[in-house]
Amino acid sequence: MSYLEDFLFSPARARSPVRSLSGGERNRLLLARLFTRLSQRAGAGRTDQRSGHRHAGTIGRCNRPIRLSTVFLVSHDRAFLDNVVTQVIAFEGNGKLEEYPGSYQDWIDTKARMASLK
Repeated sequence: MSYLEDFLFSPARARSPVRSLSGGERNRLLLARLFTRLSQRAGAGRTDQRSGHRHAGTIGRCNRPIRLSTVFLVSHDRAFLDNVVTQVIAFEGNGKLEEYPGSYQDWIDTKARMASLK
């Protein structure tokens, strides 16, 4: 239950049938499931945007020091991503994930080069 609280589910909402969840709640549930599977790998963890106004309840938890070898970060702030990421894992459709080394801009440039070769 405490794990689902990290994804902003109240105990009552966490016990609700999936069909009754909103689109955003379903997305958070999918992320919780994904991170549960990933956490079985040593050194994997998760965090939320430090400045995400829509998830103000998680900001305090996200300001703790991070001592992990892998952090999955989701942000709308592209400059922030360029400054902190060393690898991008992108959803390529049909459930396929693809890994790209480098920053967010490196990923954009790689995608552009790949598109120009088609």
